[in-house]
Amino acid sequence: ADAQTWCKNLEDENTYKDAEHAAKIDRLQKQMITFREEAIAHQDEVERLKMVTEEIDAEKQAQVKMQLAVAATSERASDLEDRVLILSSELEDVRQHLSFVVESKRFMGVRLQDTKHELVINEQRHAKAIEDLRARLQFAG
Repeated sequence: ADAQTWCKNLEDENTYKDAEHAAKIDRLQKQMITFREEAIAHQDEVERLKMVTEEIDAEKQAQVKMQLAVAATSERASDLEDRVLILSSELEDVRQHLSFVVESKRFMGVRLQDTKHELVINEQRHAKAIEDLRARLQFAG
């Protein structure tokens, strides 16, 4: 009876170990399925993050290009503003010179009128002097 009990206990122990082993295998298989699902989910997340990163990189590159274009435009605008200031200064110089030339022409015109007037007066005096001299000559002669 002890041998039977011992065999029965051994069988029970083997059955218990088999059940425990089967439960462990079942648990490990479920864990493995869960790990695979998580790995797939992580892989999907990694792929999504790669796409987002590529989009962000593309956006940053576009922003950098835009900033470079703006900087170049700003630099050109600054150069143009400098050129406008220079040309404005030169234009003001030309206007002042033109004003001086116009005033000089007006002054020379006035002097010319004065000179012509003096010439007419001198011609009249000369004519009168000649007329007086002729009258004296006739009177004396």
